[in-house]
Amino acid sequence: MAAGGADDVSAVLAELASPNFAFRTAAGITTKTHLQLGFVEGVLRQLSHADENKPFRVWQGQRDGKQVFTLESRKPKGFWSLPGIRQFGDWLEAPAIS
Repeated sequence: MAAGGADDVSAVLAELASPNFAFRTAAGITTKTHLQLGFVEGVLRQLSHADENKPFRVWQGQRDGKQVFTLESRKPKGFWSLPGIRQFGDWLEAPAIS
C-alpha cells in the first residue's frame, strides 16, 4: 500500500471505525495518529478505490464545506442521505466530525 507500512494503514482504519466520530477529515486523522498528512490522504484515496466487497473500503463526501471520510459500511444511507433530509437530520443531531 503506502510507504508507511501496515501498522500505519491500520491506524488510519481504526480512526475511521472509531464510534466517537460519524465522519473524519484527513487532518483529524493526522492529528490523532501523528502520521503525515500526505500519507493519510494517500491511504484514504487508495482505500476509496478498494473492491466494493472489502470491509475497509472508504466512503468520502462533503459536510460543512469539508471533505469527510468514513468506512463504506458507515456511510449515510437511504432516506437520510437525500439533500434537504440530511440537513434536517444534521439539525436534529449533528454528526461528530474530526
